Amino acid sequence: MKNSYYPTTTPKIVVFVVTILLFIWTIIDSNLIHLGGLAFASLVMLMFHFHFYESTSDKNIFNKIDFIL
Repeated sequence: MKNSYYPTTTPKIVVFVVTILLFIWTIIDSNLIHLGGLAFASLVMLMFHFHFYESTSDKNIFNKIDFIL
């Protein structure tokens, strides 16, 4: 497998920041209705992750952290 490094762009940073905010909100909130909405929003963010990041083998730190979260 080829190791690749793609440049950091604004959409990648936005996806990363929103993922972090959703993660923190999920930890803090205990309302089941809110958690259901957060689960759906997280799935949408996962879709955006695969749309904006070119490859899962990317060595960019934003890609690694966002993919783990």
